[in-house]
Amino acid sequence: MSKAYLVAAFAVYCIISTLLLGQPAPVDLEWDPNSESDLAGYNIYRSNQSGSGYVRLNASLITGTNYSDSSIAAGQTYYYVCTAVNDSDLESGFSNEVPFTVPGDGVCPGEVNGDGVRNVLDVIVTMNHIVGNLTLEGDSLIAADVNEDSSVNVLDTVLLQNYVVGNVTLPDCP
Repeated sequence: MSKAYLVAAFAVYCIISTLLLGQPAPVDLEWDPNSESDLAGYNIYRSNQSGSGYVRLNASLITGTNYSDSSIAAGQTYYYVCTAVNDSDLESGFSNEVPFTVPGDGVCPGEVNGDGVRNVLDVIVTMNHIVGNLTLEGDSLIAADVNEDSSVNVLDTVLLQNYVVGNVTLPDCP
């Protein structure tokens, strides 16, 4: 096999599953299985910077399609990639990079604007972020992901609106 074919044949795409807000829980990684008959396993790499500096996390090849990273710190952003390895120990190129920010201590889902209360102002701030009128960062961005699906979108505002009017409950804030 040519190296170009190996990179294409063993491409793996990682996705991040949800992480509960509060104390840092492991980051659970999951990816689609590789269908090559000579697949030996996978490697997971992480960096603190986008695009470079990846360090292998697993000591031996992963034979399944998931990995749990528990060596994480609150408030830190990590960048994950994975590779596939065949029976001849040939490793593919890196998958697409997947960033994940671990919630900081004391993050309250839905309390976006920092005033200590979840209310319509948080809905407005989140909507303005979604449409590009302002950019949320750090704990405010994490808090805006109310449904904890690693994406801030209209579903978060709907959930927060339903909380504000009393239709749903959200976890207590730290």
